[in-house]
Amino acid sequence: MLELESDDIFLFIIAGTAMFLLLVSSLIIFVAFYQRRMFKQKILLQEKENKYQKELMYSFVNGQEEERKRLAADLHDDIGAMLSTIKMNLNMASIQKSQPEQGELLKETRNYLDQTIQSVRRVSKNLLPIALEKHGLDTAIRELCERLSASGEVFVSYSFRLTTAFPDKDSINVFRIIQELVNNAIKHAEADNITVDINDSDEHFIISVSDDGVGFDLEKTTDPMNIEKGIGLANIEGRIKLLNGDWKINTEKNKGTIIRIEIPKTQ
Repeated sequence: MLELESDDIFLFIIAGTAMFLLLVSSLIIFVAFYQRRMFKQKILLQEKENKYQKELMYSFVNGQEEERKRLAADLHDDIGAMLSTIKMNLNMASIQKSQPEQGELLKETRNYLDQTIQSVRRVSKNLLPIALEKHGLDTAIRELCERLSASGEVFVSYSFRLTTAFPDKDSINVFRIIQELVNNAIKHAEADNITVDINDSDEHFIISVSDDGVGFDLEKTTDPMNIEKGIGLANIEGRIKLLNGDWKINTEKNKGTIIRIEIPKTQ
């Protein structure tokens, strides 16, 4: 009888242990399943947030481009036409001049007007790069670099070596990125020489923009006193994200800046 009770107790202990292990295993499986489910939900929410942010940036960039087109058209059609009419009237007045002083004044005014017309044309080209639509990205960037070099304030060297062309839909963003980087180098870095290099690997388009300017402190670009520079970099970063790209800035005070951008070919 005692032996039977001992066997029963032993079986009870085994059964209890098995039940306990089963309960613990079930709890572990439940926790693991729950964590996995929460992780998937977190990833899904992050993907939705990234998609929303990308769509928001896409709308913002498109809005910028539409506004640039409108301003370029207004400059060309309205202000450009008015300036040309004023110049024509001045030319007529100079023919009919009666006093030498009047002739000199008209000549000086006409020179100022010529400079204004050239400035309007330059701004119009920057707002709406006609060369990009007509001749493609390489020509548009080359014209930008040549135009800046012709000013005499800076020399911009340019190299374009691609085995695969950028998709047409991405060209405007690539152009704006380079335009903003070069303008930043001129305006903020006080550079004398700027190098723009575009090439590719099997998987990426690679853009490099370097200068011999004063460099800058990355941490201070978010300072309220440097808000203009911060906005410029944020705009560049937004366009790079639209292209699913990544970038790296190497800069040091008085030692220039090198910016490298990698954009995947398959997006």
